[in-house]
Amino acid sequence: MITTYLFVGPKTLDHMMKVRFKKVDQNGAALCCERADGSTTWQRPKPTQAAFFALHDLTHCACESELGDLKGFFSLVADGWDIGDCETNSAIGQSLPESALIIEVIVGLLDTERASQILLERTKVKLSGAAY
Repeated sequence: MITTYLFVGPKTLDHMMKVRFKKVDQNGAALCCERADGSTTWQRPKPTQAAFFALHDLTHCACESELGDLKGFFSLVADGWDIGDCETNSAIGQSLPESALIIEVIVGLLDTERASQILLERTKVKLSGAAY
């Protein structure tokens, strides 16, 4: 099991979330997030998607840690969204904030780079962002 603590917003204990990845089989891991208030949400991807989502979610951890104030996947989860809400793009009548979509584009580009094992050129990254 991999456990990390992710600050979502200001770097104070009330903005810290415990993120755990637990290996379930040879191909992937389940994700469990424990919010500052002790509530949790979790996801165990389908076996065909498990390997992808473990790396995708770790990439979100890295991006959101570095980008700070932008609200991405883990910020939404920390705010009370369930992981499934992020998949359907809404939680209790709320839609994803624009910053979450921006972070998803960045994470998607890094996923593409990792899967293809080819570094993306700056112009292709700009075109991808503009097309989105």
